[in-house]
Amino acid sequence: MRAGHTEGSVDLARLAGLREAAVICEVVNADGTMARLPDLQRFCAAHGLKMCTIEALIAHRRRREKLVNRSLAIKLPTRFGAFDLFVYESVVDPEPHLALCVGGVGVEVGGVIPEQSEPVLVRIHSQCLTGDLLGSLMCDCGSQLEQALSQIAEAGKGVLLYMRQEGRGIDCCPNCGPTNCSRRRDWTLSRPTSGSASDRTCVTTASAPRSCSTWAFGTCGC
Repeated sequence: MRAGHTEGSVDLARLAGLREAAVICEVVNADGTMARLPDLQRFCAAHGLKMCTIEALIAHRRRREKLVNRSLAIKLPTRFGAFDLFVYESVVDPEPHLALCVGGVGVEVGGVIPEQSEPVLVRIHSQCLTGDLLGSLMCDCGSQLEQALSQIAEAGKGVLLYMRQEGRGIDCCPNCGPTNCSRRRDWTLSRPTSGSASDRTCVTTASAPRSCSTWAFGTCGC
């Protein structure tokens, strides 16, 4: 959303418990020039008005409002081991996102989710229907997902964030279709045959779309 005066005026009306509508106007000086901050401060002092900035309004909303909520928490047994599956929904995103956790990460204790005192493995994986579900050979999304789950389960603690946005699958956005991505000659993937997943690198050329699942602790720069 644009951080402008129009949006800010609607936010103020909503925060005041009023209808989300507003009329805005430009304040001008006596000579017809646009009033700047010092002019507005004098104007407010003279007429007993309060003034705030767009920055302060945004900061207030960030402190007081939650855009993401956890809607479901279940135990999920998999062939890699047992995971805690958490579903998150956002007021600005139609698709729910998933977090598969091991080792107590994200689990409530006494109504509070404790912070982790030490770093844990985190994999951010963009949904790929054809790769993750259908075993497509046009990408390595499915094998990346399986290796991530296996490595996190083996470590005994970690998180896999499954983002419900298509990455390089066939049925994703037009810029990421098979013609423009998986079959592009200028799309280069460097996948070493040995070494851990954290040693992986992902290299793209300037003209290739930058969409790839990411190892948070690895070196993928997509």
